[in-house]
Amino acid sequence: KSLDSFKPQEMSNTAWAYATARRFHSPRLFEKVSTEATARKHCFNEQAAANFLWSCATVGYTDERLFSAFAQAIGSKLDECNGQDLTNIAWAYSVANVQSQD
Repeated sequence: KSLDSFKPQEMSNTAWAYATARRFHSPRLFEKVSTEATARKHCFNEQAAANFLWSCATVGYTDERLFSAFAQAIGSKLDECNGQDLTNIAWAYSVANVQSQD
């Protein structure tokens, strides 16, 4: 199955599985998944976006392009996030240390 056929939830689940297993042997995997996720960032629901960003930050994949791209998409959905989503998003951005574009 190629990444372009993955749904946002499947991308999030894949990243989460590697992060919770503390497996980050292949930065290329996160690069590829992140490229695809960035292209479809507006398709991610709040939980999938939060979990995906948390997973990337957990394994140390803190690419500024990824986090900057998701910032706008997430910003428009903050009112729909639950407490866990907000916590995961805030933690991921603090780890990524991405400067605000404002």
